[in-house]
Amino acid sequence: MNAEDTNSLHKIYNPVYGLSNIVLLAKECQSTDPVKVNLLCLGFKEDLPKDKELAETLFLELVHYCIPHPVLVKRKELARSEGKDEARLYSELAREARSLFMKYKLESAVKIKNGEPPEKFEQRVKNANLRYGEVGELISYCIAIHFLKASQLVSKMALKTSSEMPVFGLDGIHATIDSKGTLTVFYLESKMTREFDSGSEQFSKSVSGFESDRNSRRNEYRILQDLSNLESLEGEERKKAIQYFDPYSNESSNVRERFVRIIAYNEESYKSKIAIDDESPLSIHLDHFKKITSALLKKK
Repeated sequence: MNAEDTNSLHKIYNPVYGLSNIVLLAKECQSTDPVKVNLLCLGFKEDLPKDKELAETLFLELVHYCIPHPVLVKRKELARSEGKDEARLYSELAREARSLFMKYKLESAVKIKNGEPPEKFEQRVKNANLRYGEVGELISYCIAIHFLKASQLVSKMALKTSSEMPVFGLDGIHATIDSKGTLTVFYLESKMTREFDSGSEQFSKSVSGFESDRNSRRNEYRILQDLSNLESLEGEERKKAIQYFDPYSNESSNVRERFVRIIAYNEESYKSKIAIDDESPLSIHLDHFKKITSALLKKK
């Protein structure tokens, strides 16, 4: 999206700088596929996957992901009126964004206490697993922004009242508007798991639950109407955007809803390397990875 867009959502769209060099489309689905599955992978620096670069990019996106667009606008205006420079402002915002995340805790670090019932211990282990789920939610945000070109409509992290509580409901809500004025809403659900199959099973349960729960959907719409990035739009633009989520308005019939699941899992194929060859192009390492994972995806 750019400044020439007639799409009003470009005003709340923040591209993820540099992600195109770090996360790549390894295998693209066909438009006729009933269930569309795209395989994304890390880019390579010669034979090394760019996992550290991804981690750094996620860190640099914390402010845009966590702090609602209307709040950013107000904080910038306040900083200017107080004579505060941008470096100081963004340091404060980054600190606030980091404070919203659960403190990471290794599953293996959770030890059973003396006299603790097994079921209570198992629940504490599950709670520890939730802590890295927030990283998956941040990854899904970056993917929706970069690959779908879909603006974030609401920052779920900003709704948290405690860093030690998880995000409830959908992991994220993004949207695009096409040239005909049709809104496509993307409901994001992310899973970070050791294996692909486990994440796929968890996702199916989450989606079916949301689709059948009218109250959950109504609550998400309430958040969009009252606590979303749409507050940054003005006048008729904002009014029309809100009407998309009013079930009794004409605009509500001009909406597509799509579920997007992002499964981040431990891919063993990164360990399958080929020898460095100075006579071959650097792309041989990425091509080798794509070949292996494409074959595995067909089996899944």
